[in-house]
Amino acid sequence: MKRPPYYNDRSKLEWLLITRYLAYGGALEIFLISLCLVYSTVIAVNPEALNTNPATRDVGQILMVPFLVKAIFQFIGLVFNIRGIKYAHAFRFIGAVTGACIWGWFIGRMVQFGMAPMTTATVICSFFASIYIAGLAIAGLPQFDKVKRFTYQGN
Repeated sequence: MKRPPYYNDRSKLEWLLITRYLAYGGALEIFLISLCLVYSTVIAVNPEALNTNPATRDVGQILMVPFLVKAIFQFIGLVFNIRGIKYAHAFRFIGAVTGACIWGWFIGRMVQFGMAPMTTATVICSFFASIYIAGLAIAGLPQFDKVKRFTYQGN
């Protein structure tokens, strides 16, 4: 049996193994974690960015705290889930519910101020994505520790 072309290149094989963790909401969680980290970094580096949006003008830099909390909990949950550690789903659920609360608050503020900018679509999609991740966490999915490990059975 002929070996696949990536077999001799260990780094490519490792990336192939890593990609299986992006299924079942893993890629979505990585996106939401990244989005929260970007928002909190923008708030920390440029606090004047809050003044450009009427929904966040009166809140101040304290707004970056929920974003960081959500990103930390969801990242810990994702890593624990990949490693097969017992309480991964609790961390994922806490991060997802925190995210849903943040995005729900944003939606409420945007409705209150009558806004419909491009960020509204991101906020709405992130709200539903957080609810989806929370549902996966409640169902205990995915269970990567129970998935058969990929191994190449070639000559």
